[in-house]
Amino acid sequence: MIAQKVDSSYQVVVASTIGIVVAFLLWRLLRIGSRPSDLPPGPPTLPILGNLHQLPKKNLHVQYKKWAEEYGPIFSLKLGEQTTIVLADGGVIRDLVDQRGSNYADRPDLWVRGLFDHSRIIMRGYDELWRMERKLYHAQLNISVAKKYLLYQEVETHQMCTELLRDPVNFVQYIGRMTGSMASSIAYGFRLPDAQSPLAHELLENSHGFFHCVVQSQLLDWYPSLRPLVELVPRKWNPWAKSALEAYAKEKKTFAKAYAMGLESKGQCFARDIEASKGDMELLTDHAATYVAGIAFEGGADTTRYTLQGFIKAMAMFPEVQRKAQEEIDSIVPSDELPSGKHLKEMKYINCTAKETVRWMPTAINGAIPHAAMNEDHYHGYRIPKGATIVLAVWSANHNPKDFDEPREFRPERQDPNTTIFESQNVAKPSDRGQWGFGSGRRICPGMHVAHNTLLLSISRILWAFDIQKAKDANGKEIEIDRDAFVGGLAAAPAPFQCTIRPRSEARAKLVRKEWERISAELLDSEGNYRSANT
Repeated sequence: MIAQKVDSSYQVVVASTIGIVVAFLLWRLLRIGSRPSDLPPGPPTLPILGNLHQLPKKNLHVQYKKWAEEYGPIFSLKLGEQTTIVLADGGVIRDLVDQRGSNYADRPDLWVRGLFDHSRIIMRGYDELWRMERKLYHAQLNISVAKKYLLYQEVETHQMCTELLRDPVNFVQYIGRMTGSMASSIAYGFRLPDAQSPLAHELLENSHGFFHCVVQSQLLDWYPSLRPLVELVPRKWNPWAKSALEAYAKEKKTFAKAYAMGLESKGQCFARDIEASKGDMELLTDHAATYVAGIAFEGGADTTRYTLQGFIKAMAMFPEVQRKAQEEIDSIVPSDELPSGKHLKEMKYINCTAKETVRWMPTAINGAIPHAAMNEDHYHGYRIPKGATIVLAVWSANHNPKDFDEPREFRPERQDPNTTIFESQNVAKPSDRGQWGFGSGRRICPGMHVAHNTLLLSISRILWAFDIQKAKDANGKEIEIDRDAFVGGLAAAPAPFQCTIRPRSEARAKLVRKEWERISAELLDSEGNYRSANT
């Protein structure tokens, strides 16, 4: 009898214990996705999902702006187990990412970056190797050094204008060739004279392949607790790991090939400067060197291309701005020569047009790569957890009506004519800063000086040579352009649109062709690459 009671009591204890454990695990499971009360506010969550079900498949920047209008300039999202803090106001971005830069210089712990051996600086955490590579970028891309790339920029923009004369309909292709060739010239010392170059496609495919892998394995970033289970599966049977390792092997090979070509090229380049630094930098291995140059190429190839597409779109939609810009160019540049580096400082309205383009059509529409909080922080009574993903909602900051009246109007006059994009980054007032497209804090784009000069030269030469208008249909009616249509993810571009690009005069068209013939004869070989190491 006593034994039966003991057995019965034991069973009750076991059953109770199991019940408590199951209840606790269920409680923990259902707590996933919930928002602690001390976080910044945000949209209502669902158990396990958090806010994942509310993320749109496209136009995330629009949704961020709507949430900012509802919940304020800093709000939070729960994406599975992960906390995201969205900064949707220029003042908040400055307070946190600029003023407390050391705490917001990290990157989120993406599962896929480990498969790439943390090789990409834009994804790497805030460590010694990152600081060493960042020092290299600053040394070779700072405002003083950027001037040495002006000749490359003049050659590439001149070829672009020649191509636009021949085939203006495919302006997107020729802008892309120009920015890709500019990037390869700076990184490796060789040009990409053909828009269909296999090497150009090979180089650009690297970044596309990597970010495809990031998106493909995003579930493991939203739910990191699943990673140990996934790691139990051999990589050859794990499609995410297999895809990432294949992409990594391909990009290592491509970057090494381009780097070797850079060391043998005749143009001055980043690769040669990196190679010369190896003796002074213990962490600068051969592998790291190829990636420093490779990421420099990627950073310059896509972003400026999309910004210039936005400029073309703006000129077609805002002819009064185009007219003012052309009037300034014509008052500074003689009709028998093209704009060049010597004219850029005088072109105040062109400077404003370039900066307004970055505000109106930001490529990093959602801040490109998010930041991460290295330690817990507090701001205006809210807690920002250690490890939280920090999103810079650039579109929202650039289109805050508090800072920019009628933000979807293209108004260069709202920009400061006397500061460069870099100088504007240090201005405290968001409306005076003018835009947030190059990032903030310790992760701010190190190549902005080069990008700014490329924008100035491209814009001034295009408007010196061409008039840009809306295209017309068979009945002579203007074909409207959707001002707010975008494509892309981390790097956004205007959705395809039609426009008409015509030379302003036959005399100007003739001069463009004549000057390109001279440049080709003096500087380039039969394959379109530089003849001399002193180029």
